[in-house]
Amino acid sequence: MIKNAETHYNKIGQAILEALNQNFDSAYARIEMLDDIDSIGLFFERKGEYFYLNEGLNDLLDCFREFHNDFKEELKHSWTSATFKINPSGKMDLDLGYDDISDFSMSSQRRDKWMKKYLDSSKKINW
Repeated sequence: MIKNAETHYNKIGQAILEALNQNFDSAYARIEMLDDIDSIGLFFERKGEYFYLNEGLNDLLDCFREFHNDFKEELKHSWTSATFKINPSGKMDLDLGYDDISDFSMSSQRRDKWMKKYLDSSKKINW
């Protein structure tokens, strides 16, 4: 991991809280990022249901881009996908992926696979 990872985690966590600006039980930021293209989505759980945001996330995207760039600068390579989980008490978890995501036509399939891994399939998702 990079030396200033904790600073990045805190910035990302704060950006998620600001983007949500409401009560939640857990939140998951899902990002795919290459040097010249990226995508981001935010799922949050409240009262047994998931909700999805993909607008108004510019500050969060900037935090991830800064983390991605610092990671690449320090380690000479970077992750291509990240999942950042946070709960209301501030507990944070980060999973980084290094898969080839250059085929963005497969983005929906990768998102479906991600949802099966991270979200409870018995709960409704409000798109």
